[in-house]
Amino acid sequence: MNSDHPYTIQAYLGFGNESSYIIKGRVLENDGIIETLSDSKLRNLFESLKRIETDEIPGAKVQLNFLDSSFEVIADKEGYFEAVGKYTSSTTLTGTHSGKINLLEPKVPDEDLLIDCELIFPEPEAKYGIISDVDDTVLQTHMTSRLMLKMMYVSFLKGAHQRLPMEGMKEVLDIICEHKDGKSKHPIFYVSNSPYNIYDVLSDFIKIQNLPNGPLLLRDFGMNLIFKKDDFIPHKLKVIREILSMYPALPFVCLGDTASNDADYYLQLSNEFPGQIKGVFIRETKDTKNARRIRQLFEARGNEHYKIVKSSDEILEEFNRINFLDQ
Repeated sequence: MNSDHPYTIQAYLGFGNESSYIIKGRVLENDGIIETLSDSKLRNLFESLKRIETDEIPGAKVQLNFLDSSFEVIADKEGYFEAVGKYTSSTTLTGTHSGKINLLEPKVPDEDLLIDCELIFPEPEAKYGIISDVDDTVLQTHMTSRLMLKMMYVSFLKGAHQRLPMEGMKEVLDIICEHKDGKSKHPIFYVSNSPYNIYDVLSDFIKIQNLPNGPLLLRDFGMNLIFKKDDFIPHKLKVIREILSMYPALPFVCLGDTASNDADYYLQLSNEFPGQIKGVFIRETKDTKNARRIRQLFEARGNEHYKIVKSSDEILEEFNRINFLDQ
């Protein structure tokens, strides 16, 4: 890839099954955002503002190539594209595989823009999958801080290497994903209401903390909408539906926290996909009205594996009670 090219393609980690896959990305003007391990608050603020003020390329045409499949897609008005592809293969794909994305339009004379993309496929021995929220479930975001001031401080002034995981969650995810030496027996999908503008930060955080690798499914919206919680509902429901539909024979455990509406999404989807969501564990960030409401919803549901938990150790305790063979 030519770093001096006027455009850039952001390719997000895709995922697939034995015959199809989903991959997403975005076409932008090349603003030269620097990936750095700087401890400077001013540098981090500068790079954060550049991520917010991206210049998208509406209607860009890209060509995706993966195995024996090749097709073109058109980006939307925000420069985002999403492709659902089909392929044939003599062997079942597992682990991480590479494809190519080529920018067809707008075309720069004598300057082709061709990048690698990656897709991940479950291991054949996987018995279940994990769907996890990110903010205040895996990453300390401080969504419940007073006036969200601490959240804004962390989000704008700290780099990926300065951000911290929730206490004990690294160990929890390593154990339940059976993650070792960079590989996981059981797939994980990170679902967040954070914007794709900070995809690189969250992706770097996962790598730096050596968390199990998995698709990071964010939201394609401007930071000016970050506090409009009602707008989040379609996003999370959409992407979790995509995951459950992609792997209909795979049961899932879902993780979230009481600072958001994760429990509501999981309960709704458990009705749409009967028996596929085997456990839901929601971390109680504070004893709030929402936390008490979720507890009542779980009690009414009557599923012993739908729980509010107070610690990472409790997640493991509850997880170990699940019999994934009991369908």
